[in-house]
Order: sequence, then C-alpha cells, then structure tokens
Amino acid sequence: MKKIFTLSVVYFCFTGLIYCEHPRILSWQEVFTEAMGKNPALKKAEESVKTARFNYLKSFSSFLPQVNANASANKSGSDTTGDSNNYSYGVSGTLSLFSGLKDLSTVKMKDLDLNSAEADYKRTLSDTVYDLKKSFIELLWSQETVVLSEEILKQRNDNLQLVSLKYEAGNEDKGSLSRVQADKLQSEYDMAKAKRHTESAVFDLLRAIGNSEYEVLAVTGSFSITANYGDFADSIEHFFNDSYKEVPEYLKAENNLKKAKLEKTYSMGDFYPDLSLSAGDSRSGSRWAPQNDGWNVGIRLTYPLFNGGERYFNLKTSASNQIIAEEALRQTKYELFSNYKTALNSFYDAYENIKVSEKYLEASQEQSRVTTAKYINGLATYQEWYAVENDFINAKKNLLNARKNSVITEATLRNIAGLTEGQQ
Repeated sequence: MKKIFTLSVVYFCFTGLIYCEHPRILSWQEVFTEAMGKNPALKKAEESVKTARFNYLKSFSSFLPQVNANASANKSGSDTTGDSNNYSYGVSGTLSLFSGLKDLSTVKMKDLDLNSAEADYKRTLSDTVYDLKKSFIELLWSQETVVLSEEILKQRNDNLQLVSLKYEAGNEDKGSLSRVQADKLQSEYDMAKAKRHTESAVFDLLRAIGNSEYEVLAVTGSFSITANYGDFADSIEHFFNDSYKEVPEYLKAENNLKKAKLEKTYSMGDFYPDLSLSAGDSRSGSRWAPQNDGWNVGIRLTYPLFNGGERYFNLKTSASNQIIAEEALRQTKYELFSNYKTALNSFYDAYENIKVSEKYLEASQEQSRVTTAKYINGLATYQEWYAVENDFINAKKNLLNARKNSVITEATLRNIAGLTEGQQ
C-alpha cells in the first residue's frame, strides 16, 4: 500500500514579482509530460543516439562493394602529330574480402558506441526526472511554507496580544513584551522570505521543464513516496545481485571494456594481409561516344612488412587500455554499491522521521493548548509558556520539512539506480 502523506495544495496565488490572480496550476504528471517534450538535455541525448545509430549503420559499408563511375575528355597535340582527342567512360568497383578482422571489429565497436549512447540517454532521462522532481517538490514546499508562515504569523499576533494585555495589567515585564514583538517581526520576515523563495522556485521549475519564456506557475500535489516502503526494504539485495547491471554508469563501463577488447583485435589486424577484389568496364576512343570496349578484373593482396614498430606499440597500447577498462568497471561497481546503500539509508532516515515529527507535532499542539490556558490564568510562567509555543511552531516546520525530505531522498535513490518516474 502506498504511503501517502496528506499534504496537498489545490490553489495558490503569488505576490510580488509573480503576483497573478490566475496562475497556471500544474500537477506532477502535467509537469512531467511537458518536460518530456521540451527539456533541451533530453533532446540533445536523443540526437546523440540517432548519430550513434547512423555511425553504426555506416560501418556496414565496408562489407559492400565500392562502385565508381568515371568519364573523361582529353585533347592533346604536338608539332609532328597534330591534335588528337581521347574520350572515355566506365564503371569500376572494389570489394574488400579480408582486412585482418578490422571491418568486423569496427562494426562491433560502433554497436557498442550505440549502446553507450542509449545508456547516456537513460542517465540523462533519469537525471532530468530527478531534477524535475526536486524542482516540483521545492515549489510545492515553498507554497506550503507560505501558508504555514501565515499561520505562524497569526499565532505570533495572538501571542503578542496576550502578552500586551498582561503587560498593561502589570503582570509581565518589558522584556517579555519586546520578545514577542520581535517574534512577530521575525514571522513577517519569514513570510516575505517564503514568498521570495517561491518566486525563485517557479523559475527553477521552468528551467527544469525547458520553458524558454517566463510564465506564472503554481503546482498541486502531495508529499508522497511512489512505491511501497517494503519494496525499498528488499531493494538492496536485489540491487547488489542483479539490478546494478542496468544502471547507465555500469552499462557504459561494461561497453568500454568490450570496446577495449575489440580495439585489441583491431590492432592485431595490422599483422594480417589485406585482400580485395576489383573489376571494371569502360569504353574509350577518339570521338564521342567512344566505341572501344575495355574491362578488367583482379585480386589484390597486400601485407605491410615494416612500419617502424607502429603495429607493435598499437597492440601494446590496446592491451593496456583493456586493463584500464577492467579496473574502471570494478571501480564503477563498488561506487554504485556504496552510493546506493548510502542513499537507501538516507531514505529510511527521512521516512521514519515522518512518524517522529508527526508525534512531536501532536504532543506540542496539546502542550500549547494546555500551557496557554494555564498562562492566561496565571498558573504557568512566561518562560514555560514561551518555550512551549516555540516548540509548537518548530514542530510544524519540522513536519513540513520531513515530508519534503522523504520525497527528495526517494527521488535520489531512484536517480542513483538510473530509474525514472513509474519504474521500480
């Protein structure tokens, strides 16, 4: 069963720079859908995949004949023979029969480049959704902070009125009155600050979506995790056993190792001969259109005897690159395990802190009700009442922050695993 925290926003108006009576109100799904069509990072990653696919398809051209058409017209002369014309046209082609496995290695390496581009797209998509989720939650939290700030300001005003009455009756000193007056000013400042932060959060969400122009936005939703808590409790074993292999960073490191092995095979191809077949058909003559037929067919074998040791050192370099790629793959695996475990524990901390914060709020609210009644009747000191009031206000803030952090830590966990919205 999904654990949903029932803090939702259905309507919000901004003041100051982005004041508007009717902002465009978006749900998370609407924000997500809009970003999928506008975000520039995603568009760049999509084009990179297309480029890699074109290069992969292009690599097959080495297995096909290379055909050329040619035509020429020449005029020459001398003092003894006079002028003469020569015309020709024809078609020729070559086909590589064997190139030391270089052609096959090139195709396989381009296929790995395509896989890496797709892994990069997967990482970009996960990062984009993570950034989008954070920006969405930040704006939602900012909106709720403004609402909470207004509630706290009202509470501070009530407290100021209460202490003012006691001060006028001679039951409180000037310092106590000044303290609650300062609290009221602090609450006014906090509310103005929350509104300014909301303005900034709107701009950040527009950036994450990919909107090139400013518009007034508000969001509606709840601070909720998107999967069962029990799913995460079992996820660490599943991640260590299998799912880490689907993380983009691991896929790329694995592709780099495979490519390093192919580059070694490619370098070994320099020690093999090249074999190719050629054929052609042509016509030539002294007038257009030439009538003399000509043709040729042949097979060619070449072998480099000495190139200054380049082949040897290329092979040694590719062998070293393979070792580097092997160690990079191991390092990536260990880093993923460490990062995932850390993020999972952070999620547990944030999730369990919700219950603690809810209990503190429940307790401080009841304490505030009882202690305020005692203070009004002279049964509690100013210090006792003031401490309880501050605890109550801080408990409200802590619960809102705890709910926000639970969603952010879940998004972080998904991002490390390379997941996006809706994936488990």
